[in-house]
Amino acid sequence: MFIVPNNLFLQNIEPIIESILLGFIFVSCYENPAHKRLITSFTLICTLVTLAAYKSEEVSSISLSAFRLLAIALSLSYFNKILTDMRVKRITKHTMFWFVAGLLIYSSGTFFIVLFSEYWYKDINKVPAEIFDKYWNASQILYILFCFISALGLWVSKYDQENLA
Repeated sequence: MFIVPNNLFLQNIEPIIESILLGFIFVSCYENPAHKRLITSFTLICTLVTLAAYKSEEVSSISLSAFRLLAIALSLSYFNKILTDMRVKRITKHTMFWFVAGLLIYSSGTFFIVLFSEYWYKDINKVPAEIFDKYWNASQILYILFCFISALGLWVSKYDQENLA
């Protein structure tokens, strides 16, 4: 463990895969070809930004922040879609509502944490371990909350067919 290089590059690969996966999920939720092209464009831009900001030796706050911004924008646009279409009878029994709600909580809650992540990872002398742990634990708790809310969305998916007008 003391000889091998760090594995922070894995944390920089994650937003690339997450951006592409999120783009596929949201493209499948829209019927309008113009909206699909717009989501695909934003996903492509985010993926290119995360690829350009990739760092193999340290955490890239740009790529982590770009994914969070994409997730926030797509979440808010989906909430707007739900409100304008008025096709969902009961929003609490809509799968994507729960997924998007959890995603919005996670991405907006961790946005400022990842914005300054390069500073926290750079040197142990700059940030005490207990401060780093508080931010790390906060982001992990928000991720667990996102997983729990998404699981709730999967549980209510059995109502999706009869819930759409």
